[in-house]
Amino acid sequence: MSSSKFTYEDAVQKLNLLQSNKSTIEQIRKDIRTGQKCTNLEDMKNYLLRTGVSLSMLDQLSVVHVAGTKGKGSTSAMCESILRTHGYRTGFYSSPHLVEVRERIRLDGSTLKRNQFAEYFCQVFNALHDTQVPVVGITALGLDHTSILGNTLPEIAGAKAGIMKRGCEAFTVNQPPEAMDVLRNASSNVECSLNVVPDFNTYKFQNGCKLSIKLEAYQINASLAIQLSHAWMRLARRNASYTLLRKQMNGNITTDGIETTNTAKGNEEPVLVDTLTKETVLGLKECEWPGRYHIIKTDYGQFYLDGAHTKESMEICAQWFLENNR
Repeated sequence: MSSSKFTYEDAVQKLNLLQSNKSTIEQIRKDIRTGQKCTNLEDMKNYLLRTGVSLSMLDQLSVVHVAGTKGKGSTSAMCESILRTHGYRTGFYSSPHLVEVRERIRLDGSTLKRNQFAEYFCQVFNALHDTQVPVVGITALGLDHTSILGNTLPEIAGAKAGIMKRGCEAFTVNQPPEAMDVLRNASSNVECSLNVVPDFNTYKFQNGCKLSIKLEAYQINASLAIQLSHAWMRLARRNASYTLLRKQMNGNITTDGIETTNTAKGNEEPVLVDTLTKETVLGLKECEWPGRYHIIKTDYGQFYLDGAHTKESMEICAQWFLENNR
């Protein structure tokens, strides 16, 4: 089917037929337990190659990857907003969606349009039919999706720790000891740094501009988003500096009027930031995440929306509602 005749409704219909459901995931886990070889990664590599995407192309992407039980979407949305207010062009993917599947994808803060979703889906679908992540984050862990991830906190921590890759920088919030032990062991096994983000109340703000955020869960996610976005920017600046240095050494450009960053070990930027720039504060303030701590005011009433679906999330949702419905 040509992309011009491929509608958004066509894309959604075909996507629904392709999505992995719970029974499929359970079958994969059963195969692993019975000793059958898991080919998920090799299959995905083949799918990418069939769509014209090589692993080397993936390695060129600069990605912030977030896992966890609670706050993944909020943290990612804030992180994307912070990076965008710092002037970076951003792409954002999250799951699940609130109303339409296209909400999962944002380009420069805007939800992917229906015709764009249909066009890109058609390209990938037709191609199938005929990597490295430098920064990762793990939000607060709890008991959720236990039939798939495990029945204990250490088991769930082990599943979420799978996003850690060799040489990447990982950030997490304060976790229960049994979960933190698993994360630390996993980071050590893959030779990945693991950093615990600071309490939100410890940050210093440029020009004294502070945020009026009182909900503890939101502050925890905000702190993780701050560290993830600034870590990504720090690595981006370092990579840009290395690229510039290589060009200079190869004689491709002159050094007149160019100031290079000193990347000597003793002069590198700190891993954890403690002062928030005005752009970072603006990014947090302007972050929009529909369906999460979301208040809609109308002429005939006021609606409070949140996607809480675990015991801990429901308690946080109730607290948020009480604080904002006075």
